[in-house]
Amino acid sequence: MSEPTAIDGYASRSFSRRWGASRAWATAHSFGINAFIFSAMCLLSVGDVYANGGTDGRHANAFAYVLLIGQTLPLALRLRYPLAVMYVVSISIGLYWILDYPLGFDGAAVIAIYSGAAHGRNRRRAWRHVGAVAVVVTISAALPWSTSQEDNPALIALGFSAIHLAAALLGEVVFQRRQRIADLEQRAHEAEENLELRARMAVTDERQRIAREMHDVVAHGMSVISVQAAAAQQVARTNPDKTIEVLANIENVGRDSLTELRRMLGVLRDTHRSDAGLSPQPGLGDLAEAVAQSVASGLPTELVVSGTSLTLPAGIELAIYRIAQESLTNARKHAGQSATASVRLSYSDDSVSIVVSDDGAGAMSALAATGAGNGLVGMRERVEIYGGTLSAEPRAGGGFVVSATLPLDPSGRPSVASVTPPTHKEPA
Repeated sequence: MSEPTAIDGYASRSFSRRWGASRAWATAHSFGINAFIFSAMCLLSVGDVYANGGTDGRHANAFAYVLLIGQTLPLALRLRYPLAVMYVVSISIGLYWILDYPLGFDGAAVIAIYSGAAHGRNRRRAWRHVGAVAVVVTISAALPWSTSQEDNPALIALGFSAIHLAAALLGEVVFQRRQRIADLEQRAHEAEENLELRARMAVTDERQRIAREMHDVVAHGMSVISVQAAAAQQVARTNPDKTIEVLANIENVGRDSLTELRRMLGVLRDTHRSDAGLSPQPGLGDLAEAVAQSVASGLPTELVVSGTSLTLPAGIELAIYRIAQESLTNARKHAGQSATASVRLSYSDDSVSIVVSDDGAGAMSALAATGAGNGLVGMRERVEIYGGTLSAEPRAGGGFVVSATLPLDPSGRPSVASVTPPTHKEPA
């Protein structure tokens, strides 16, 4: 046997599309299709009886033609009013048989019973009516005035019973299949709505994360630049060499901030590039650099690491780095240029802690009035993601302290490794 080719697959998909389009068109025009079919059937039935009306049984009169129309034309409405149409068609056929008119379209009773079983909305009610009509029509067909002397009423009743039962069962199968399709479509619709809801929630979460990152980058960079610019103004005339150093630091901080902003914005602009935004997020290895920037901006800062260094998840490292960065930014704003600060990172068996404090010894910077208070909110959100705790409060005797503790999962904790070398090592 030859293997299926691409042409075969294309032909199959093309046929499926055409079949689906045809079904959709037929469903949309179901009333017109039924009206055309059963109007034509009605004309054929009336024409046949008119042409052969006197050859068999009682001669057809005006009432016979009314009953012929009642047997066929109402079937055009079988999808909308299945039970009512079933009764009209069955009564017309029963009267036509009882009055011994020439042979008409007896198959209309089968179509009517099938329609009642397939399209009746209330299943118990539909089956009661379908059963009653099938029994009455079967009995009517087997009555003496509906049969000739040569016919066996028992065989006629058995034959009609089998045909009507088959029509009703076929209608039930079609109804159940239609219900299953409707249920699947409903489930698919609900799944699509849930997917869209989850997508919207994911977008909202991502926007909040990006907003936190943008706030951290902009607030930190602009704070350092502003403090350094103010210092440059003070020493510009008295110490040109110091001014050049300060301006160089402003350039470096501005370049680093712009690089990080471009990285984040690049991810937002181009989601199709596989190499977009692949530079690593800041982590514990960058704490020393953050402390060095704080020192360069005029806030003497000490980094102290205690405990056995561990390799932490990237998210926890980023959270700790941002907490330290934001706390040092706030210290430069509020503690003043003559203040000092410290960053203490502590490891334990089940958690990692970061404490950033300042002594608040200097006068407030002119930047103290800036900001919308989102820094502490962002820090608290980062800590809550990992089930940690955060406290931010004034110190006794002046200054401010921010303390965060993030729990670690011992079962999923990576192996021990060395991270940022401490500036000062305390005993564990």
